[in-house]
Amino acid sequence: MKNLLANRPQLVSGGILVLWIGLLFGTTVQHGFYYDDAHSIVENERLHNWREIPTFFVDPGAFSATPDARMYRPLLLTTFALNLVIGGPAGLHLFNILCHAVAALLLWRLARHLLNPSHAWLLALLFAAHPMVTEPVNYISSRSSSLSTIFVLAAMLVLVRSTDPGRGKWLALWTLAGVLTKATGVVILPLAGAYLFLTHRRDQWRLLVGPAIVAVLYVVGIRAILGKALGEPVRGPLAQMATQLKALPYYARSFLVPVNQSIDPQFRMSPTTGEWVVLAAAVFLCGLLFLLWQARHRPVVCLGMVWILLTLAPTLIMPLNVLVNEHRLYMALPGLLLAVGALLPEWGQQQGRIIAVVALVLLGVLVVQRNHDWRSEPAIWEAAIASGPQMTRPYVNLGRLHIAAANYQEAIPLTQKALDLDPQLTQAHYNIGTAYMHTDRHEEAITHFERALAIDPEMDLALVNLGNSYKALGRTADAIASYKNALSISNTSGGRHNLAALYLASAQYDSAAVHFRQALQTDPRQAHNLANAYFGATEYDSAVVYFRQAVETEPDRRDSRVGLAKALQESGRHSDAKTILTSALDRWPDEEQFLELMAHAEARLGQYGSALSIYQKTALPDADIRTRLGQTAQSDGNWDEAARQYEAGIEAKPSSGNLHNRLGEVRLIQGRKDDALLLFGEASRLDPSLSAPLRNIGLIHLQHRRFDEAIAALERARALEAGVGDAGIWELLARAHTGRADLPAAIAAYEEAIARAPQRAALYHSLGLLLLNEGEWSEAATQIEMAISRRPGWADAYINLASAYLRLDRGDDAASAYERFLELHLEDDEYRQRAERQLRHLRGS
Repeated sequence: MKNLLANRPQLVSGGILVLWIGLLFGTTVQHGFYYDDAHSIVENERLHNWREIPTFFVDPGAFSATPDARMYRPLLLTTFALNLVIGGPAGLHLFNILCHAVAALLLWRLARHLLNPSHAWLLALLFAAHPMVTEPVNYISSRSSSLSTIFVLAAMLVLVRSTDPGRGKWLALWTLAGVLTKATGVVILPLAGAYLFLTHRRDQWRLLVGPAIVAVLYVVGIRAILGKALGEPVRGPLAQMATQLKALPYYARSFLVPVNQSIDPQFRMSPTTGEWVVLAAAVFLCGLLFLLWQARHRPVVCLGMVWILLTLAPTLIMPLNVLVNEHRLYMALPGLLLAVGALLPEWGQQQGRIIAVVALVLLGVLVVQRNHDWRSEPAIWEAAIASGPQMTRPYVNLGRLHIAAANYQEAIPLTQKALDLDPQLTQAHYNIGTAYMHTDRHEEAITHFERALAIDPEMDLALVNLGNSYKALGRTADAIASYKNALSISNTSGGRHNLAALYLASAQYDSAAVHFRQALQTDPRQAHNLANAYFGATEYDSAVVYFRQAVETEPDRRDSRVGLAKALQESGRHSDAKTILTSALDRWPDEEQFLELMAHAEARLGQYGSALSIYQKTALPDADIRTRLGQTAQSDGNWDEAARQYEAGIEAKPSSGNLHNRLGEVRLIQGRKDDALLLFGEASRLDPSLSAPLRNIGLIHLQHRRFDEAIAALERARALEAGVGDAGIWELLARAHTGRADLPAAIAAYEEAIARAPQRAALYHSLGLLLLNEGEWSEAATQIEMAISRRPGWADAYINLASAYLRLDRGDDAASAYERFLELHLEDDEYRQRAERQLRHLRGS
């Protein structure tokens, strides 16, 4: 109790310090994710599963959802994962605030051992409120800076306050924690060495053995992980030295005048040391070194200056993509404050206290203003543009955010500004191309995607979107080539999905299935698309398998259940379809599609009364319901039921030409041709725009060898079909013209039919027979050969082909055709006997 009372002033001071931090940063818990948070936290699935934590310590790929962004920061990732178990962004931001509070408390404790206690608390308050700390507090991914600073401060506190013989182990432990958080944690070793040197404690050098072992093992262990950063620097040593010389006065200005802050400061690379600003920076560095020499007899001042240089040294020496940024100053700030604190006079006077309060209020106002910039990701990039209008990254990233929000018109001028500053920005060309693509300005989009690819031919996303724009313009071949190029670079699910979707849309179902199968390996949601490809290819059993998988993956996806029911029905499994639909209707009892499919399933099972009851729950008119039931009965060969349904439909809608035509088709099949003819005539009268009744009238006339009447009806039907007609109507016309012995017209009609259905073997065969009868032996042989190429097992085609070959004196070819006919035609009839006689004659036996 006495100890508690004795420490009460310190507890009160510590509480005020924490409350001060809460007052400054409490509102930041409402902030969200920014920039690198997307790939390192939000999209990083491994962070969302706490069971993955052990893998963080062995796999640098756990750092990010982006494969190339590999870093070894397992302790940092562990804090993220544990945060995510508890909650979302608010919990992550709260932890960042707590990290800052712990760092401030540790600095206070360290300063109490090195400086006047009254100065220590002031320094902690200044640290808490310095605007340079706002980025590590607001930006979740910058937690690495505050967390590693905690371990540096903890290590130094162990070194300065403890006489425990086990403190060497604690130093090693804090060093290990530091490097497992961020590489800059390795500065604990030289910083501790500097403290021992400056305080003349050469007898305690053995304390550095543990940190030294940790540092060496860390550097050796991650050398392979650092890869490009170590072996392939992003800039040469001269440019790095010149650029980072300029960084020192920039950082000094940021410490002393913390205004116009930016997530991407306006700062340019210097290629050589010859620029005047670099030379001025070199003079500034010499001044710092002179001050360091002058302060050699004041250990804390000297330690503070060394602290600044050591904590900035890793980024000053090692070339990084980002030239300067604010969070690098977080770890250096305690050193600056310690040096300043050692130079401060006693401030017990009223004047000193007023100055301190004014300084804290001013800094606090700046912090609150800066926190406001961090209220959203667009806001932080807008602030960056305001403070550094010559930097390209803020324009690119703000444009990217507008694209993500579908604000394409806002994104275009922002991204164009970045391109005005630097026309070689690959990402900017990609972004503006994407914005143009989404606003249907595909020609402009293609121009920018091609420019992006000219700069970076390996940019697979640009190839994917280039393919998307080609597809939108109907340039299918170019789109497929672009998607394939993207896949040759990276097996991206987006590129593969788009390629597969293009194949699916163009009815190339086998190719679609190949790519959807591969996409399914990384994206379970592709099961639905793969099922659609199989359905289009009429592979209904496979479609059933993958529609079932799609339903299991996304139970709330209705179209997968619809597809599954249709695939089951197409494969004749109507009872199974009924089971699926019953389950679906339990969840969505009023869903029209499910009701219609259930009614169809009942009808296919012969339950027409039940089917009618279910159809009547839908919005379909009674005539349409009867049409559907009649079609189902007709497809099942149940002609009487089909007739009953069509008759009921006509009763419901006497003016329906379609129902009269369908009933006529049933009567025709039933052999009631006169009734059929009357029904077809009535259908044509009721709906003169229908071509089907006229086609059917023509068919009846053709069957009765009334060729002129047939041609008249068929020509009227063809005129209704946009004056073109399909292959079927041209085939009927060809047969009618043949009946009239108008062979040129018949040949022309067959050619029209073939042009519309080039895969139908019967059309070539019929044309070949016609030509054979006309004495056009060579052309006849050609047409029959075309028929056989499409239907190789057609016996009749071979015997007719042999006849054509005989007329052309091609005896060997005729013999081969007869042999093939005999292989296919096994019945011992007159055709086989005639072929055998011809073959013996040709073979001379």
